[in-house]
Amino acid sequence: MNTQNTSTPDSWENRIEQFSKIVGLPVEEVEAAMAEQPFELTKDSPYVLEMFSDEEVMPFGDFRKMFSDERGVSLPKLRLGIKYLRGPKDKRKEATTTVDPDLVDLQTKYGIKASFDDLGPEELVPYYNPNKNNRVTKALQKIFGDKAVIAFKPGTKQVAQEETINYITDLNDNLPEEESIEVEGELVRLYPVGKVPH
Repeated sequence: MNTQNTSTPDSWENRIEQFSKIVGLPVEEVEAAMAEQPFELTKDSPYVLEMFSDEEVMPFGDFRKMFSDERGVSLPKLRLGIKYLRGPKDKRKEATTTVDPDLVDLQTKYGIKASFDDLGPEELVPYYNPNKNNRVTKALQKIFGDKAVIAFKPGTKQVAQEETINYITDLNDNLPEEESIEVEGELVRLYPVGKVPH
């Protein structure tokens, strides 16, 4: 029977199930605990497995409070259970490199279930980083294609968020497209999403 467990893919269900068996709590109770404060995590939370795997993001003390102090799980059982919750060792090393803090912040602000395609430019631009080809970039590209709409602060590769949002609002109000707009008293060229000044 154990051979099946080792070949199953790394998932929320597998980690929670293994953890539940070891600490002696029903899966439903563990999932309910994870959904409460301070964790507020469900299987649909973005980067949930990476969060479990990263000891800096979810220190042992948080689990101790939640499961030993509040639910009476013995510390040895909890320590053993945590190993399964954290996932395979290679996942623990990966965790710190795969999480994009901007995306976590964006999804926390607008809701875990919010689709990036449902957010407008006003919500997306503050999280847009032209050097990352992430879901924010893709959502903006879907809206604007290769139309030049992004302004940068003069002499930098830093997005001029307020001016960019104002320009996009003007476009939505049927004002004509421009090649450049004023940022901090200087005319700066507009760029398509994903492009940066040279």
